[in-house]
Amino acid sequence: MRAVDEEDWERAEDCCAQIRSALILAFPDGGPVAEFMLHIYDDGTAGWRWHYEPFGAVNP
Repeated sequence: MRAVDEEDWERAEDCCAQIRSALILAFPDGGPVAEFMLHIYDDGTAGWRWHYEPFGAVNP
């Protein structure tokens, strides 16, 4: 994300919020993935990572 490369964290957060409001990443059974990161490259391809728990979750 260009905003991250430029260390414009406010813009990066805004971009992430827009992506999350438009996309849901789901498991094959249809259940939603708790958290994911999507990276769209300049060549139009994309990559993503997912996790079972929301990022920033605190374990007791």
